[in-house]
Amino acid sequence: MLAVLRRRDFALLWFGGLISMTGDWLLLAALPFYVYSRTGSTIATALIITAELLPNFLLTTFAGVYVDRWDRKRVMVITSFASGLAVAGLLTIDAFGVLPVALIVVGTQAALSTLFGPAENALLPRLVEADELVTANALNSLNNSLARLIGAPLGGLTLALWDIDGVAVIDAATFVVGAALIAAIRAPGRAEVSAEPPAAHFWREWREGLSLIIRTRAILALFVVVLLMNFGGVMTDPLFAAFIRDVVGAGPAIFGVVLTARAVGGMLGGLVASRLSRRHPTVDLLAAACIVAGAMQLVQFNVPLLPVVLVTSFLLGIPAVTSSAAIQTLLQERVPDAYRGRVFGSLSTMVALICLVSVLGFGGALASVVGIVPVLSLSAAITASAGVFARVTLGESHRAMPDSAGTEAA
Repeated sequence: MLAVLRRRDFALLWFGGLISMTGDWLLLAALPFYVYSRTGSTIATALIITAELLPNFLLTTFAGVYVDRWDRKRVMVITSFASGLAVAGLLTIDAFGVLPVALIVVGTQAALSTLFGPAENALLPRLVEADELVTANALNSLNNSLARLIGAPLGGLTLALWDIDGVAVIDAATFVVGAALIAAIRAPGRAEVSAEPPAAHFWREWREGLSLIIRTRAILALFVVVLLMNFGGVMTDPLFAAFIRDVVGAGPAIFGVVLTARAVGGMLGGLVASRLSRRHPTVDLLAAACIVAGAMQLVQFNVPLLPVVLVTSFLLGIPAVTSSAAIQTLLQERVPDAYRGRVFGSLSTMVALICLVSVLGFGGALASVVGIVPVLSLSAAITASAGVFARVTLGESHRAMPDSAGTEAA
């Protein structure tokens, strides 16, 4: 793992991501609390979450077309600087109103991320060797755990000491620093195409990206796996706090400890994924991680003793990071460079849609009918089914994806 971090270009991307994601978690911890304290409205905080989700659903699949056209490194630098400017807009919150400014800032930043995310996933294979992809993706997943551990408590502390202005300044600064580090990357950022397509071909290029997904068995199967993972995983989000309070019988302090345990486990997961990738095929890692995660969740939800919940929360961080790194690697290996932006963009759109359906249609609504534990158990079973599906549909015959526009016929 340290050998991958010694690669200059990847290290610049990794540290730039760590710094900017720490700022993201700082804002995520501070802004909803601030908005609720100023408005006293749960509808206002729900609107903030909606403003974050909608751009991913509406824009990412189209943003991927431009990611495949433009210099991906330049896209990441410009969107990072622009995100810093957007966050700085929170400094005007007293002049223009809490909710309008918060919605504009969150929505703008989320819209910019629809370009940044696909660009990062598309550029990553240029920065490491092919046999280092799992480790590189595991390190990127580790970033989120580290950023959460640093940024979430820092957000609360910053809000307490310097109010929302301090949050805005620090978060904006993290984006600027991240952009500067990414700008120093030397690897070429443009996709491997003979010529830049004219703007009039936008819809054709978008359809070509969707066609590649539909016609390529391995890519389509990976999409199904990701959707199952997210459908099952996100179903727990609106219920987990209720599970801790009503089923486990613990308070908010314990809830915070449980979430921290999951983040610490995620840090260990990066190391585990890196080591296992040297001995086992990536498909096997993905299948095993999903099945193990589902089994652990079934134990956690049906044996609601605090020690069991704490231990399983810590251990769940390992398969969570492993499965995430495996998915990213398999897609990067199978998707030709010229199509990566569109494929990752379409995936983000589908994930956003399935998350909305899972949270709104199944999480809270179904739990109100059948109870918390049955729905959480269902979510665990769906997560495990993603691993079974991956094992059945993705085998040795689908490990290689030609770096061309050709596809494997369905």
